[in-house]
Amino acid sequence: MIAISSRYAQSTVVIANDLAGKDIQAIVPSVQSAYSFSYSFYLLKQFDTLPNLAYDNYGDPTLWYLIADANPEILLWDVTTAGTIIRIPVNN
Repeated sequence: MIAISSRYAQSTVVIANDLAGKDIQAIVPSVQSAYSFSYSFYLLKQFDTLPNLAYDNYGDPTLWYLIADANPEILLWDVTTAGTIIRIPVNN
């Protein structure tokens, strides 16, 4: 079951078999539509985390993926260093 507040809420869950023949569940994302957003720049500080930045900007730490999605060039957030400039989508 996918939580209604999840970004995957409109997606489908399917059951597939892995190489050992065991059932696994996978999320098939829904078709994405084009969108645009405004953003501000933020200079990462030591000990910043995505959930903390989401809480500071949106009041909800579970919205961390909005920041991650706006910065697709960053693949490993846990090794991103202080001084890195990121985009923070503006909550309209």
